[in-house]
Amino acid sequence: TFATGFASPQGLAFDAAGNLYVANYGGTVSKVTPAGAVSTFASGFSTAQGLAFDAAGNLYVATYSGGIVSRIT
Repeated sequence: TFATGFASPQGLAFDAAGNLYVANYGGTVSKVTPAGAVSTFASGFSTAQGLAFDAAGNLYVATYSGGIVSRIT
């Protein structure tokens, strides 16, 4: 086990620094450091599911209900 405490994890993405981001079904995105420390990175999403980073380091969050893609800079 690398990290625990997620609310039905739906999507994963790594940033350039090796941090793991987890889309939680409950509407949050968690950040997991390479050492395994978990924190809330962003919240307020409606059923966050998919995650992706672009070359500039922006995080995109796709939501199931609402059909929205949000960008976090």
